[in-house]
Amino acid sequence: MYLGVFIYMGADMPLYGFSLFPPPIVSNMGYKDTSTTQQMTVPLYTFAAVLTIIVGIYADWTGRHGLCNTSIHIIGVAGSGCCLRPVDIMLSMQERFLVLSEYIPYIANTISSMSNNIEGSYKRGMLGFVIG
Repeated sequence: MYLGVFIYMGADMPLYGFSLFPPPIVSNMGYKDTSTTQQMTVPLYTFAAVLTIIVGIYADWTGRHGLCNTSIHIIGVAGSGCCLRPVDIMLSMQERFLVLSEYIPYIANTISSMSNNIEGSYKRGMLGFVIG
């Protein structure tokens, strides 16, 4: 249970930090209007939502939540590594797709994995402990 807390925390905290950066990147691409800048970040989260559904269906179908977490984590590490070097702003936005494709499915898959491994009356308390 405590390991699940640290796994969830390890994916959730970087997501909060990551959510601050796409609008400034888009504004550096030439979009100065605030509403346009916010709307240009929607494809990032749409892609992550679709990937979350795909990973969730595959992980539940095969029962390999840990393997799916590891696979999407490798994709995210590759994207994070690419973000460390100074590059063109358009390439930076594409690297954000890789990074975000890790965080959102990883969080949902971790919660699903934790709830599948606890049974009975402890399930609700454990999920509250992991998420909260």
